[in-house]
Amino acid sequence: MSTSQLKFFAIIATVLCVAGGLITLLASNGLVKEDHLWTGVGLYFIGKGFFVGPMLLSQEKS
Repeated sequence: MSTSQLKFFAIIATVLCVAGGLITLLASNGLVKEDHLWTGVGLYFIGKGFFVGPMLLSQEKS
């Protein structure tokens, strides 16, 4: 896999995970209601987005 493909996939993975987390938070009304399970899922995907992208970019250098 070329370096440009890894950069592209890192950006796409980050954007999709963060967007999915935000959509989940907004659909469950976020931290306003007593919907702790879906709030946790949304926060998990946002955190995952900021973890997956840099990990893919670090694979580009090796």
